[in-house]
Amino acid sequence: MVLVFCLLGTGHAAVLIPADLTELSLRPHVEVLEDRHRQWRLEDVESAAFEQRFRSVAGTGDLNFGFTSSAYWMRVQLASAAPSTLATLLEVAHPSLDRVELFSRRDGVPIQLRSGYMTRFAERPFAHRNHVFPLALAPGTTQTVYLRVVSRGSLTVPLNLWSPAALHTVDQQAYSLLAFYFGMIVALSVYNLLLYFSLRDPIYAVYAAFAVCMGLAQAAMQGLGNAFLWGPWPEAGNWILPSCFSLTGLFAAEFVRRFLDTANQLPRINRLILVVQVGFLIAAVGPAFFPNPPFAIATAVLGTLFCGISMLSGLLAIRQGQPSAGLYLAATSALVLGVAAYALRLLGLIPTTFLTSNGMQLGSALEMLMLSLSMANRIHLLRHEKSLAQAEALRSKQAAMDAMQASEKVLEQRIVERTAELAQANAKLQQNEAALKALALQDALTGLANRTQMQLQMEQAVARCNREGTKLAVLMIDLDGFKPINDRYGHAAGDQLLQEIARRLMDKVRATDTVARVGGDEFVVLLEAIHDAAEAAVIRDKLIASICQPIHLAAGDVRVGASVGIAVCPEQTDDIDQLLLLADQDMYRHKASRTAQPDSRIR
Repeated sequence: MVLVFCLLGTGHAAVLIPADLTELSLRPHVEVLEDRHRQWRLEDVESAAFEQRFRSVAGTGDLNFGFTSSAYWMRVQLASAAPSTLATLLEVAHPSLDRVELFSRRDGVPIQLRSGYMTRFAERPFAHRNHVFPLALAPGTTQTVYLRVVSRGSLTVPLNLWSPAALHTVDQQAYSLLAFYFGMIVALSVYNLLLYFSLRDPIYAVYAAFAVCMGLAQAAMQGLGNAFLWGPWPEAGNWILPSCFSLTGLFAAEFVRRFLDTANQLPRINRLILVVQVGFLIAAVGPAFFPNPPFAIATAVLGTLFCGISMLSGLLAIRQGQPSAGLYLAATSALVLGVAAYALRLLGLIPTTFLTSNGMQLGSALEMLMLSLSMANRIHLLRHEKSLAQAEALRSKQAAMDAMQASEKVLEQRIVERTAELAQANAKLQQNEAALKALALQDALTGLANRTQMQLQMEQAVARCNREGTKLAVLMIDLDGFKPINDRYGHAAGDQLLQEIARRLMDKVRATDTVARVGGDEFVVLLEAIHDAAEAAVIRDKLIASICQPIHLAAGDVRVGASVGIAVCPEQTDDIDQLLLLADQDMYRHKASRTAQPDSRIR
């Protein structure tokens, strides 16, 4: 789109510039002429035929024409009240305009200056992130100035006249705030990258990518990219601006999916987010090959849509009681307001003000800080869960040790009582020791290893894995449909069923493997020296198939199913308690994925 500003002193009253000028908005004094075909030259709009075609634009906010393919001419007349030549700076404070040309005449000599996003930074008439033109207003004269601006993005024209000292003072404040903003983005990006390399959790890499893309997009939008990064290659910035905003949306959507686990917790929302991500990806790649406006509009629309989806996801996550969902919603709300204001301003639906122009920076700064707090809380919760699991494991170990110590005290007492009959006592003692070991290490009903022996076997197996470089698979098995059989046919039938299951498990594993019963209908199988998790999955399928075969009881034939979870050492961890926890969690995922319930009726 093309915008041409013509500040002309014809029939329109001249703007009197005071000698003590600091800042003056030219918005109320500008007249506009639209050139739909972009064919007029300076000589055309200076002619008398175009005099009455200029029109004032109602309103007080910055001129905003949204996305348009037209060219615009504007004009204003400037007169100086200073006793000597007055040095001023005319600023067009919208860095992403493609081309801005200034035309004027002094002593009849034409003056032409050029700036804009597509102009090399070194060729600009004034080194500034915005488009700034120096004007020297002679005393007692009226000067006509023309500006011509070309842009394929949103056409917004904040137009101000400054004294050099006043603009310098305002720039110092603006650059200080921008330095703080971009410094925060760099710090958060580096911090989360370090967390990713330390924890290997992809969510931190996604967050870092989101922050980097946001930083590049903001650098392009604020004119800092042209000033400090790609000044000699302005064409690059022309697609970096829309593409990086699209990539920001893409990574923000991926962060929402991972942080709120929408694939499992909010599947419908997850599908909608995936569609939006595809749109962001197309909008990010498109500007490198095609004109920007359709993709810029698509990015604005997708950004507005994603804001609503993100807010809805946060509300649903809070309703489900997800940890840190409240912090996430607060962070998203801050960004949503900023992005929505910016997108609506781009579409020309709301006026350009300080909040709508800078809302994205303010919102994104608050959002990134609060998201960092929420991810720190995430780490705290993970550590808390791990400490609880470790504490539970320690309690189990202590209980086993207490049981063994009690058994030893019983044995000592019996030795004291039968000292007189040493030979008989020794024989009896050996029998008692064997019986106690069987009680301590074997399941009385099935003859399998019990939890204590399973712990000991796991310690030895993990040690062999670390020493010999092999792998160990832990299979956690929970019978499906056992309780109804036990309730209906009695405990004797239930015991017979458990004994048959134990026999089938032993038949399907090697002699070197361990089968243990660790609960009422829970079993653990240790598979040593396996090649990989796929081999363990094959054995799991064989075990499930065997368990699901009909079982002959006195009351009739019955069937049970099984849910089996797998954890592999050392691929996932070499900590025994963590292996059991991972296998248990995988077993519950397997159970949740099963759609058919086992048939426990008599056949």
